[in-house]
Amino acid sequence: MNPPDIQLIPLSKPDHWADYHRICKAAIFDGSGITYDPNHESLRDPHYRRFVFIQGETLLGILVIELLEGPDAIIRIIAIDEPYRNHGLGTICEKLGEDWIHAQGKTRIFLHADPKAINFYHRLGYHEMPFPNGDQSIFDENIDMVLS
Repeated sequence: MNPPDIQLIPLSKPDHWADYHRICKAAIFDGSGITYDPNHESLRDPHYRRFVFIQGETLLGILVIELLEGPDAIIRIIAIDEPYRNHGLGTICEKLGEDWIHAQGKTRIFLHADPKAINFYHRLGYHEMPFPNGDQSIFDENIDMVLS
């Protein structure tokens, strides 16, 4: 199902950082009433891993994963750039992220889902469950989910 030319690569190139900030701001923060901070402290947290989804030379989206102690990981951000949405890339990219998380030895993946994306995550096998560490989303309406 995964086109062989879509890759999940660590975020490192300066132009990819610019795209990361643009996509994060547009997909998650614009219209939310919360101001996007391109210098947020989590950008320096060693437990957070940032990736980009690349197809050829095109950056399709971004992924942020937090690795927790024990079996758990959190998908903090997954966002497909606007021009590439609604073409099945979210499913492909989410699966690439899952594969990377499982390769790190993690067996449970948590996320805070936007209510508009609940059906998407249900199709991927996620179900509602509070985070065991009490983690809270910055958006009150988000729903805690897990894939185990």
